[in-house]
Amino acid sequence: MIEIEWHPARRCAMPPGAAMPPLQQHPAYAAAMARGIGHGAEDIRAALIRENGAVIGRAQVMLRHFPLAGMVGYMPRGPVWCSAPARETAIAALRAMPRSLRSEGTACRLWICNAEGDAPAAALSRIGYLPVITPQHVAEIDLDEDQDRRLARQSGKWRNRLRHAQGRELHITHRPLSTARDGWLLAAETVQQGAKGYRALPVSFAAHYPTDLTRLFLAERKGEVIAAMLVLRHGAAASYHIGWSSSAGKSASAHNLLLWQASNWLARKGVRRFDLGTLDTQAAAGLARFKLGAGARPRALGPTMLYSPPSGVLGRIRAHLKHAA
Repeated sequence: MIEIEWHPARRCAMPPGAAMPPLQQHPAYAAAMARGIGHGAEDIRAALIRENGAVIGRAQVMLRHFPLAGMVGYMPRGPVWCSAPARETAIAALRAMPRSLRSEGTACRLWICNAEGDAPAAALSRIGYLPVITPQHVAEIDLDEDQDRRLARQSGKWRNRLRHAQGRELHITHRPLSTARDGWLLAAETVQQGAKGYRALPVSFAAHYPTDLTRLFLAERKGEVIAAMLVLRHGAAASYHIGWSSSAGKSASAHNLLLWQASNWLARKGVRRFDLGTLDTQAAAGLARFKLGAGARPRALGPTMLYSPPSGVLGRIRAHLKHAA
């Protein structure tokens, strides 16, 4: 029997076994949202999914009211399961979530989900979700591998740049992010977002992320910071969040050294997956080459999917025909 319990997301810890959630499904993400930035969310709740009384998963949902659409629920890359569920279990849980939320007084007329992969997308499809945006790919470094294996996975050109940086007498330090001390980096990120036109969370997200889960890596030469990288931890996973480099940092290949040092530090701290973000080989081909050159593996997510009562009927017919074929 499937049961759903709803809690304020920032106070709902990840259950045992769900050790490597994506950033968007971790309580720290909800905490940063709750501390003043919102980023379109009026409320963020977490559903604890129980089967026969035992917690088997957790799903973090952002809620926002739109003038015409009403309340919309957005579940990015969830649910996170304690272990791979049976297909029918996943379908039953996904079907129960809107009903249980409605019973608590919040009825969403529209649900949007970014599926984590093919299997979650198939489960969403079976209850009537329709794909509306094609899947993205993410780049991930497996930190369960030792340093020699991770070094061997790097491309020759990337590894040469790492060696170049190691020979440039750069001083690497790292510490938690301090908004008072590191405001310059957040200001630089604001400028970068405007100049390059890429989509990202606002810089205030990093400022409000739990400090003990942040790590800022700095490359200095002769006392001057020439490159920086901000990493956010979420369980046994971590995400590359902000990168900055001066012209001197680019010349010294400082970012290669920062990423390598960050990977090694995270591995020593028990982090098992380092998420370098999405891969865009068209709009950001150079950045995609950098991520893959670092030894990251590309992984396809599922599509962005939408559910509403009218689309749900069409979606269930579509899923039935696809399944029957």
